[in-house]
Amino acid sequence: MKVFLQDGYVPLDNNAAEGSINGFCIGKHIIILNLYLLIYQNICMIKKLRIFR
Repeated sequence: MKVFLQDGYVPLDNNAAEGSINGFCIGKHIIILNLYLLIYQNICMIKKLRIFR
């Protein structure tokens, strides 16, 4: 608050900071989700192979 009162060009919120890291956080979650889906698909494939033997 002190910096905001001294310099009027400093924004009071942190939307710019959150916006800059938003893509990184979403990208990280997408990668983790894709890994889980890949593991699930492999487990399902292994279970199918065991059923047909």
